[in-house]
Amino acid sequence: MTASLRIGIFTGTRAEYGLLYPIARTLQEDGGFQVQLYVSGSHMDERYGQTLWEIEQDGFQIVFTPSLPQLGQNMAAECGFLTRAFGEYFSIAENRPDWVLILGDRYETLGVATAAFLSNIAMAHIHGGDVVRGGMLDDPIRHAITKLAHLHFPATPASAERILAMGEEPWRVTVTGSPVLDNIRLIPTIGKAELAEKYGLDMEKPWVLFTQHPITTQPELAGEQARQALSALAHFGDAIQVIATYPNHDEGSSSIIRELEGDFVSLPQFRVVKSLGRVNYLNMLRYVSAVVGNSSSGLLETAHFKVPCLNIGERQKGRERGDNVLDVSQDEECIKKSLLAVLWEPETLCRLKSDRHPFGSGNCAERIREVLSKTPINARLLQKQLTY
Repeated sequence: MTASLRIGIFTGTRAEYGLLYPIARTLQEDGGFQVQLYVSGSHMDERYGQTLWEIEQDGFQIVFTPSLPQLGQNMAAECGFLTRAFGEYFSIAENRPDWVLILGDRYETLGVATAAFLSNIAMAHIHGGDVVRGGMLDDPIRHAITKLAHLHFPATPASAERILAMGEEPWRVTVTGSPVLDNIRLIPTIGKAELAEKYGLDMEKPWVLFTQHPITTQPELAGEQARQALSALAHFGDAIQVIATYPNHDEGSSSIIRELEGDFVSLPQFRVVKSLGRVNYLNMLRYVSAVVGNSSSGLLETAHFKVPCLNIGERQKGRERGDNVLDVSQDEECIKKSLLAVLWEPETLCRLKSDRHPFGSGNCAERIREVLSKTPINARLLQKQLTY
């Protein structure tokens, strides 16, 4: 009988885990894989909801939980800390997985990818080849991870073309779609009344889900940028209900949290939540009238639910998205005007009630499972060649 492949999956944020969940579950349900999770970042920190509990509740085996000593304060130090921590972890023979599976463009993920690559461990990267031109560090980090990874699972054909343009061999690249659609398919449905009771919401008023993260190249502006958006939401008074979630833990996040917990948390139309959790968050998208902010979730999940997304500022500039997204500048008056149109102007609302998007059909996890099960770990895989 063939031994099962040990898959080590890293997650450092709630958003990343939401995308990894259906892949981890699909692999775990296959007898050919042993799934182990490495958990760090905001999952370990009470300030951001300490979402380690959610992973434990989902029943995955968690084998390594390095806590970042300077969470949200120094990205370079945190990346270096994880490179060292995982380098030492992988140096112990019984800790070495057959595959390391990583997603996206986080600096924590770069630390793990560096350690895995230098430890000569096979590595697969999900959502590579994406592009963001909004003054972020994401693109260089994402593309650096691509150059370290041995297999690539881009979400769209355009992302696959960028990976090939970097000189990656075509046999290493499989377009899988985004796992976000798998995730939506797997979650249990929660009724609107249950969510309203849980978060103290008025079912008769429009619900607006707000999440704003720092722009990593402008951490000093994060607080003021959040205040502009929050002030625009507050302008509508109790005509709307706002569910505001905490940002990620990038530099500048503490300024956003101070804004959330300052003048706005006491307003009766605001509900400030550190983390809704994967199931509550996706169910909330069934019932909200709009998603507002600069989270990638606004570009990924919302189209499936035909929810208008008001995408603020430069953070997601250039990223592929569905037809339901309306871009607006980081300006209070512009946000007010656009939100008014999104919520109450029939022509705008009709135009944005679209489910067209480029992210596949919802079988990402199965495609990844199939490729991993059929890819031998040998010199051809580990000794990367360039096509240029």
